[in-house]
Amino acid sequence: MVGSSFLFALSAAEKDLPTNIELLTERKWMDFAVIYGTGTRAIITLEKDDSAEALFKKVFAEWAKS
Repeated sequence: MVGSSFLFALSAAEKDLPTNIELLTERKWMDFAVIYGTGTRAIITLEKDDSAEALFKKVFAEWAKS
């Protein structure tokens, strides 16, 4: 059996930072592209509820202070 670990990452390029922040704080949903060990591809879409959206905004507000 192949391992079941997943790693999701955003671009660390300075030019991508504003877009990443906008996507994480302003969008109600997120898409994650997945490529399985077999080569099969899928997209997982997650929708943020009100509490998740508030959490993202709180985290980014705290991050902006540092």
